[in-house]
Amino acid sequence: MLHGTLTIVTKIRPSKVAALEALLSEVNGRVQQGAAHPFQGVEGLYFARWGILAPGPEGERLLVFGADFSARDGRYRKRLNEFLEQLVAGLAERRGEPGPRAFDAIYRSCVGYPAKGLRKPTRVLEFLRAHSVPYTARQIDFAYRVETAEGMRGLLSLSEAVERHLNTQRRRLEGLARDGAHWVERAHRDLQQRLRPLQPVLTDPSWRRRWDTARLGAARATLLYPPLRYAVALPLVGISSVVAAVEKKVRGLFRRRASTAPAQARRGLTVRPRPREPQGPVQNPMIHVATLEPGIGARFVLWLTLRSVNVRLLRYVVGLNHIRSIHCARWVLLKSRRGGAGSLLRPRTHRLLFFSNYDGSWESYIDSFVDDPEVREFLVRIWSGTQDFPARKSDRPFVEPFKAWIHQKQVPTRVWYSAHLHGPAGCVEPSITDLHHTLRLRRLLARGDVSPPEAEQALGSFLSRGVFDPEPHLMRPREWLSYILTRRAPREQGRRTLHWRRDHVATRQFTSTHAPARPAAAASLPAEASATRAPTASGRHSGARDPWLQDHGRGLLPDAEDRGAHQGQEVAARDAP
Repeated sequence: MLHGTLTIVTKIRPSKVAALEALLSEVNGRVQQGAAHPFQGVEGLYFARWGILAPGPEGERLLVFGADFSARDGRYRKRLNEFLEQLVAGLAERRGEPGPRAFDAIYRSCVGYPAKGLRKPTRVLEFLRAHSVPYTARQIDFAYRVETAEGMRGLLSLSEAVERHLNTQRRRLEGLARDGAHWVERAHRDLQQRLRPLQPVLTDPSWRRRWDTARLGAARATLLYPPLRYAVALPLVGISSVVAAVEKKVRGLFRRRASTAPAQARRGLTVRPRPREPQGPVQNPMIHVATLEPGIGARFVLWLTLRSVNVRLLRYVVGLNHIRSIHCARWVLLKSRRGGAGSLLRPRTHRLLFFSNYDGSWESYIDSFVDDPEVREFLVRIWSGTQDFPARKSDRPFVEPFKAWIHQKQVPTRVWYSAHLHGPAGCVEPSITDLHHTLRLRRLLARGDVSPPEAEQALGSFLSRGVFDPEPHLMRPREWLSYILTRRAPREQGRRTLHWRRDHVATRQFTSTHAPARPAAAASLPAEASATRAPTASGRHSGARDPWLQDHGRGLLPDAEDRGAHQGQEVAARDAP
């Protein structure tokens, strides 16, 4: 997977909380007014944000930093270290600029940050490594597993150039379409010739390798998820749920008096009004944090559920089921020790942190979760073990209590960075649908031809309607089996090698180029009985019947037998008397 995540959680000095909030507001205000973002120029960075969590059990305030970045192949820890080194080195080189100075000032409000800051990049790197927290589960859209942040800018430029060309050459394309067959292939060649200045985007030698690596990861997850869920996760979750229920009853016996006060506090917490943070027209960030119910068994159930969900989410190659609005999202488990001596009755307080970058409004984003039954099921499994989570009842709707709980536990995003909005190329806000549109367009334009029916139909749909037909959110069985067995995409239908199928036509042997002599048996017959070949119609294949493959991939044969034009049928048609 060509994607990495970074989460850094640091404790804020009590005397610096107000100053840090004011500093983050100032940085965000400058960015909104058009000033350079502190992370502008960081190579490979997709998204980043800062947020301040509510007071914990000891009254401490935590500064959370989350980043999504592109990385080379390798394990999670290796990719994380490489990005941290690159981030700190880039900030240290530009430490005199406003962005790195703001980074230094922000973390000087945290406990343990080096006094000299970026003047000692090695110590800053050690500080960030010590406070990094690994993710437990994540949803990364397939576009971010394939393309880098810089590559996405090139793809968006390619898409804009194609749209501009199609708009200016509309009448010419309409003439090609009226000419009849093979107009899609001619339009494909015309686009390739017009886009020669953007040829490096189409001829990137590592793009195919990244694509196959991402598809292989999705294929492995597709193969691994069913046995992992049904043979491992569900039995262990069932056993751990029983242990968690027994543990909860035991805790209730010893802490019956203390359990009433938090319940009253929670009931008062849910009705407290809280303003919504401003939203952008397309892309928006979200930080959500919830406190887990105490208990080792409940935490183990949550951990198993998140690890199973992590494999499940890796299977998707377009969106999340029918939800196509999530760029990147992840769940992170945070833990902190309560004051006093730790014991079974005074355990650590665990919180579940959720980061998300999504398209559209907050209301539509939450509604998409609730409207999809499968997504709603695993979200309820994840958050049902947290405090104040609304119980599902048959006599009342679940949507509004769920929205109220999400809104109450949401943390304001103090500073947000998006490579599309704050990058050097200017303000661009592509949605997930736009990114998949550019990926598919790039794959079609990089082809040598679009003769296979599927490719011809896809490009014809784009040229005639301006959009591609929706792709399935999961890999087809034929595709993921091919990646598992051969580590490459399956053979395209409509294209075959010579040894794929032999024509059922006998091979003829000619001994002479002249016409053979008339046999004796034929000579004994009257001349009228000898049949003469009728004159054939003029054309590319004289005497051939109408092609069974029509425009836009309509075939008369089933998909399983659709191997393209059959040479044997053409030969038989030409040789028929």
